[in-house]
Amino acid sequence: GSTYAVAEDHIEANLLFAGTEFAAYFSKDGGQKWMKVAGLPPIAVREIAIQKRHNDLVLGTLGRGVYIVDDYGPLRTTTLDMTSKPATLLGARDAMLYVPTQQYGGRGKAFQGEMLYTADNPPYGAVITYHLKESLKTLKQKRVDAEKAADKAGKPVEYPTLDAIRTEAEEEAPAILLTIADDAGTPVRTITGPVTAGFQRVAWDLRFPLHTLPRVARPGEDDDDFFGGQSGPYVIPGTYSVSMAQRVFGVVTPLGGPVSFKVTADPQSPLTPADHKNRGEFQAAYQSLRRSVAGALEATNATNTRLDQLKRALDGAPAAPRALHDSVRATQKRLGAVLIALRGDSAIAQRNEGTPDSISDRVNGIGFELSRTLAPATGTHRRQVEIAKTLFGEELAKLKTLVETEIPALERDAEAAGAPWTVGRVPTLRE
Repeated sequence: GSTYAVAEDHIEANLLFAGTEFAAYFSKDGGQKWMKVAGLPPIAVREIAIQKRHNDLVLGTLGRGVYIVDDYGPLRTTTLDMTSKPATLLGARDAMLYVPTQQYGGRGKAFQGEMLYTADNPPYGAVITYHLKESLKTLKQKRVDAEKAADKAGKPVEYPTLDAIRTEAEEEAPAILLTIADDAGTPVRTITGPVTAGFQRVAWDLRFPLHTLPRVARPGEDDDDFFGGQSGPYVIPGTYSVSMAQRVFGVVTPLGGPVSFKVTADPQSPLTPADHKNRGEFQAAYQSLRRSVAGALEATNATNTRLDQLKRALDGAPAAPRALHDSVRATQKRLGAVLIALRGDSAIAQRNEGTPDSISDRVNGIGFELSRTLAPATGTHRRQVEIAKTLFGEELAKLKTLVETEIPALERDAEAAGAPWTVGRVPTLRE
């Protein structure tokens, strides 16, 4: 289509940008070869401006507003040879560590509704850029593409073999893995990125992993638009690196890196390097405790479900001795005491009666208070951790004995009595 606007990079003269009737393009060789700027709808790009301080490309369109490509700087070091390779890690931009504001009481517009217009800020954290020559496709996607090509060429479309159908059903979706490591080379976080062809960007939010398994949204379910869900603690300023790999058919193959970048402290913050170091040391020990407490609570709830099933199963086994029924109920009562210590007495709390702080209350309260601050832990936080560790050690020992020794013995007795299958048991084959 017609060209409406042309701009030249202020550092690399051969890097050009052009707006046309239906898209925007860039060229690395002074205009000999052009590639489309991804992410734009098919609209006329009438004006182009370059924000030199941050290397942002601003595109003015006809009737569809303004689009901004944040930091196109990696294009300067991109060559045509790079884009012909299967994958290229172009690097990560240095990032400043701070706590983003939430002026509307939550993420984005929070509860303000659609009448309030706001545009998204650039993504927070270290922005990682990479290029994929081709999309990573599943076996099913490749088969469908081949069938479409065969049909278009007038060739017969063959039905896949049973082994091929089974392999497709069992295949794990391909993924791009971006692993961040600290200055000692120790991995601190792995995030995933788009697997589609072209230039791609992913922002690491400068946080360590969660202490629990991330929740998987159900199909059609929205994520937490207001608060963003749980997240790990902030890292400390320093030098980090990122490496890229692909996981296809469950096999991980390195694709590039490591590439170094810096996480810097806010120069206007009163926090010193010693403050950040103290925060990091506390968070490492605290997250370990938090992970163990959360895991113990999940294990206790799951074990309680096992015992509920075991009680029902014994009712369906007339040969089961009464003593076994009684033992299961006594064991569940002891497990209930552990559950109260871990999460609190829900029967009393539901009636608006006061209850002592549970182990989870003590531990998770610290996480809530430190989730949006870079300040070091307080003396109260440290004391709460000491108390929680002491209480948790006692309950964990009880839970370990119940789960690893006593309950398996009850389940073996239930199996011997011919009780129906329950979670945690492997059935026997009798002659």
